[in-house]
Amino acid sequence: MARDYTRFAANPVRDLLFPERLARGEYFARSMLLNLLVSLPLLPARQAILAGHNGLAMLSVVTIIFLVSTALWIWGVVIPRLRDLGWDSRWAWLMILPFVNIVLGLQLLFTPGQTRRY
Repeated sequence: MARDYTRFAANPVRDLLFPERLARGEYFARSMLLNLLVSLPLLPARQAILAGHNGLAMLSVVTIIFLVSTALWIWGVVIPRLRDLGWDSRWAWLMILPFVNIVLGLQLLFTPGQTRRY
């Protein structure tokens, strides 16, 4: 019996946030944009911690923002880029390892993908 995939019809919001593939330029642009969007709320939190305001609560907020942004970056940027290269998406988990993430990130940035755009 064939499966019915009509419930997975095109969803413009999902396709914008979690695309199927990303080319090199899109990977770079999305990484920089996400980095900027995450940095903006962290700056006031850092100032509050330095000023002596309830450091534990602020540290909790910073940790949650960091974890959520890392998950969004892996699923919304790294995995689509890996798909574009034809690599297995399990390589994305290497991005949480220090120093390994730098090497893999540069590889993702400079390796030409398989995306064909006409």
